[in-house]
Formats: sequence, C-alpha cells, structure tokens
Amino acid sequence: MSYIAMMPLRKNVPNPTHSDWQPAYCPICGRECWRQEKNSALLMRIFSDVRFLCTECGLLRSAQDGSSHAE
Repeated sequence: MSYIAMMPLRKNVPNPTHSDWQPAYCPICGRECWRQEKNSALLMRIFSDVRFLCTECGLLRSAQDGSSHAE
C-alpha cells in the first residue's frame, strides 16, 4: 500500500508564514509546491512508502486508486 501526502501548491499559498515550508516540485506535474519539512520527516518515519504530491495530483491519484489514505 502506498500513502500520499499532499503539498500545498504555491499558487494557493504564495507566502507561507511557517519557516519549515520549503519550495518543492510535484513529481507528477512539476508544479511549484511547499514541502512541510517537519511533517515530511514524521511521515517518512511512519510510512516508508509515502509519496509527496501537490494537492491536485494527490486528490486525483487518491480518487483513481480508490484510496482513503490521503494525508
């Protein structure tokens, strides 16, 4: 089972106020996102097969897979 963690799109959150949000790119569509470093580290410790996708790709992939494990 693969888990999906969603990264906020930069177009939706142009100037985050959290210092641990780092620029990233969605591995599927290539859009600019924000990766939440503290949350990412925790998720990778809990779920070895977590994938970090932008919110749009994460929602689409989750719906296609029939998964209820969107984080």
